[in-house]
Amino acid sequence: DNIHSNHRFVASYEEAVGLALRSGVDLDCGNTFQDFGRLAYDESLLDEDDIDEALSRLFRVLMDLGYFDETDEPDAKSSDGEMEH
Repeated sequence: DNIHSNHRFVASYEEAVGLALRSGVDLDCGNTFQDFGRLAYDESLLDEDDIDEALSRLFRVLMDLGYFDETDEPDAKSSDGEMEH
């Protein structure tokens, strides 16, 4: 959202999504990726390889944090699936 609306670095949200993902910004704390990701893809501003790479990096972080590790402790994850601290 900031790439387009605040900084006006690109002309559209779709361009912002394409630029962000291709630049390694894999996580959007708002809704811009989900609202404009398909349009960015349809307009060839990003492709499947860009999406695969972003997802790979995100899952790598989750694995490094142990999110998918098996545990004998029933309370390791809360009821909503979030890791407890």
